[in-house]
Order: sequence, then C-alpha cells, then structure tokens
Amino acid sequence: MKVDGCRVVITGGASGIGLAIARQLADRGCQIVLADIDAAALTICADERDSFRTFVCDVTQQQALEALADFSWATLGGVDLVFANAGVGLPLRPLLDHTEAHARWVMEVNYFGVWHTLQTFGPRLIEQGSQCHVVVTGSENSIAVPAPLLGAYNASKHAVLGLTETFDRETPDFLGVSLLCPALVATNIAASVSRIPDEFGGPETFS
Repeated sequence: MKVDGCRVVITGGASGIGLAIARQLADRGCQIVLADIDAAALTICADERDSFRTFVCDVTQQQALEALADFSWATLGGVDLVFANAGVGLPLRPLLDHTEAHARWVMEVNYFGVWHTLQTFGPRLIEQGSQCHVVVTGSENSIAVPAPLLGAYNASKHAVLGLTETFDRETPDFLGVSLLCPALVATNIAASVSRIPDEFGGPETFS
C-alpha cells in the first residue's frame, strides 16, 4: 500500500524503533499518533514535529488500547497503519534464575500488548474497509534463539510470531499484516527493567 500521507498509530512510539519509524513516516507526510507509557518522553516528542499527536497508553490494559483507538479515529479521522511496537526486555540471567513474576511481566507487555492491539484495532480496521496495514514488532528472537539469558523474552517473541501469522490468515486481504524481526538495535529497551512494576517483582538492572 502507498505510505505517503497515511494516518498512523505507533505503540511504544516515544523512543527507539517506534520513534525512528515515526520520524521516517512524518517525512512522507503522515499524521501520527504516538502512544507510550512514558508521558515525559511523549511530551518531548510532541514538541519535535507538528505531525505527532501523543497518547499515554499502557498496552497491558485492554481499556487503554480502546481509549487509544477512540482518540486515533477522532483525531485522524481514520487509521491506515498500525505499528504494534511496544516491548520490554529482561535482566540478563539464566532461565532457571528468572522468577515467574518476570516471565509474566514480559509476556504481559510483549505478547498481550500485541494481543490487545490486534483485538482492538483489528475489528475497527475491518469495519473501516479500506486498504490498511498492521506491523507487529517481533525480533530475530521470534524465529531463532540467538541470545541466551533471555528465556522469557525469547518465548514472548516466539509467541508474537504465532499470533501475528494467525491474525494474517484470518483477516481480509485489504488488511495487510507484517512481522518486523530486527536483530540487535540501539534502543533503550534495557532501561525498561528499571520500570518493572512491583506486582511483577519491582525494578531491576539489565546486567
């Protein structure tokens, strides 16, 4: 589909891969809603480009995605491109040294964050009925296990692969679906472990 001038929603859009995508699309005339849990980072983004709208969103909460979708349709008049990009890392430890709480946290964000995004935006895009596309940020860890010490993270990205391929097969042809599988990228994902909620074990360090 033609990207120029599209109406775009990006979760995890205030930094890293999400913000890099947003900047590229802004240069092609797109209007973009950046969604992120980091309100301070979103404020900086809002000052960067007139084409950036921002929305604080916790992708682990279905109602937050519903509110994001409502805001996006009201603000943009429709949505053509959705990037399910929000994700977190884990402290580098052997699988047997990780806690169940850590595993549940990374699944809540990396897997259920995508689940909620697809469950929310999928029906609306289908009802809209126009050419559109969903891009899910997976990882090289979706198709292999290149990195040890990231057991639950690797599992979450494998799960995202299965979820995305199923979504692709079950949706109309006018709704394109892609899985982005980058290798190691210079982002601040390691810092996400410093924001692990208390119910999932509390803040940690990446090392």
